[in-house]
Amino acid sequence: MRGAEEADTDRARQRAVVDAFLAAAREGDLDGLLDVLDPDVMARGEAWVTAGASAVTAGASGYAHLARVARAAVVDGATGLVVLADGRVERALSFTVVHDRIVVIDIATDPDRLAAMDVELL
Repeated sequence: MRGAEEADTDRARQRAVVDAFLAAAREGDLDGLLDVLDPDVMARGEAWVTAGASAVTAGASGYAHLARVARAAVVDGATGLVVLADGRVERALSFTVVHDRIVVIDIATDPDRLAAMDVELL
């Protein structure tokens, strides 16, 4: 995995990659998702890890629903997306981008963890 390489620091470039991910997820565009995911991408939640672009895109049907309601945000200083429910963050995704590819997607759903996060809606 290329996640050990230094992450891109240009926020505009990071945002463009995450926006492309969001657009592809909304459309169910698997090729579009594969275009922005590193082949060795890792998606991880509180109790699970999925590795590899094929495995991550296998969950694309679930992404489509979330992508329709997701909002751009900065999550603990990282480029991200959030899903709100009744005005509070229900799910937060933060992305690590290297060479215009997403190498890590961190997904938080635990209410205590979410409450401790610094989230700025964009």
